[in-house]
Amino acid sequence: DNNSNGRVYIHERCKQGTMITGTHWRGLCNPFSQTSGTICSHCQRAFPVKEFMWADTQENVLTYLRRLRSETPVVWRMWFWWLGPLCGAAFIAALLYFIGPVIPMEKQLPAAGWAAIGAFFGIFVTPYAITPWLVPLVTGIRFHEQP
Repeated sequence: DNNSNGRVYIHERCKQGTMITGTHWRGLCNPFSQTSGTICSHCQRAFPVKEFMWADTQENVLTYLRRLRSETPVVWRMWFWWLGPLCGAAFIAALLYFIGPVIPMEKQLPAAGWAAIGAFFGIFVTPYAITPWLVPLVTGIRFHEQP
């Protein structure tokens, strides 16, 4: 079913279904989440998403992700791919530039060093920790609710 509680996908090799729920479901349904595989509960291991199809629509999961990505407005595709990580990097770099030097440490890092660390983490934190809750809040796009 495709409802607010989760969705079932079928592993094409063993023909068994797996119910996916919660953050795993939201992550798998997000075409920008970089998810390359998921778990078959029957086989007890991970396989590429191309080996699964949704039970309710019979659509291959990889095809589904590509379709949702192509249907996403260009501005939000830009946000997911590069603007969001860039903004996250700039924000966390600026934050650590000012906060880092006042953190008591035996050997203090210069402000630029803290900014570099912040930029590095911002690039990777934004797509996984900020964008998944920000985009639905701002746009109403909820990939996991799409058939």
